[in-house]
Amino acid sequence: MQDKDFTITHVGGVELIQPMPFRYIPAEGKTFMFQADDGSNLGTEREGIPIIFENNFWMCAYQTTQEFWATVIDASDSNELNANPSFFKGKTRPVEQVSWDDIQIFNKELNFLFKNEGLSVKDRPQIVGQFALPSETQWEYAANANQSLVFAGSQNLNDVAWYVENSNEQTMPVGLKQPNAWGLYDMSGNLWEWCADDYENDIRKIPKNGQPNLNYYHYKVLRGGSCFNLAEICRLRLRIRHHPDGRNFNDGGFRLVFSLSSAYES
Repeated sequence: MQDKDFTITHVGGVELIQPMPFRYIPAEGKTFMFQADDGSNLGTEREGIPIIFENNFWMCAYQTTQEFWATVIDASDSNELNANPSFFKGKTRPVEQVSWDDIQIFNKELNFLFKNEGLSVKDRPQIVGQFALPSETQWEYAANANQSLVFAGSQNLNDVAWYVENSNEQTMPVGLKQPNAWGLYDMSGNLWEWCADDYENDIRKIPKNGQPNLNYYHYKVLRGGSCFNLAEICRLRLRIRHHPDGRNFNDGGFRLVFSLSSAYES
């Protein structure tokens, strides 16, 4: 499998102001202790459960920007999605006020463009794959980046995140803080990030191979904390849930993964 990063530079012939880089995440055969104690006095105080990933994957370095959201919708001529849904406006700010259900439509359109040469991709991966939301275990593994820190990339939240103490309670353009060890920005703070999974309170029931937990429950998982949250809410091990059709909150967004196997059919 190709083991280098790739970058989406154009959508439907339109050059992106902020290209969307995807970082290669080495995961196949790796064992990761999901939801293990993070070593802080706010930690889970448990050993976690071992996840052994079936596949490597790529994760976008940035939360999905308003520019990327809009250009994909414009290129697809979709009439199902609002191209400009966000409360805090800015092309390089992350898109928010999008539901889990909205993102499934977006990903379908994005994958169609990818398969039909509607995207310009530098170092395009030579595999049959598709874009999707990350599984919750993929998200936590990538955020942790083999560092075992309280926050994604640092023990000091100010280094890596926009949160209530430094954000003026608004989102910020992506990629301004320090990334974690795998080059992923804003995994803590800025916006909560939807995952593919149904929320499962008993983590022992979550798939042990890195695939999403899809049991058709009423809630979906979000991770990472936001610009409105205190530091303890932005810990990379913290989990929350929300209804999949919920879009009326301006601190929820998403980032994409690309992999051989996906949670959804294209």
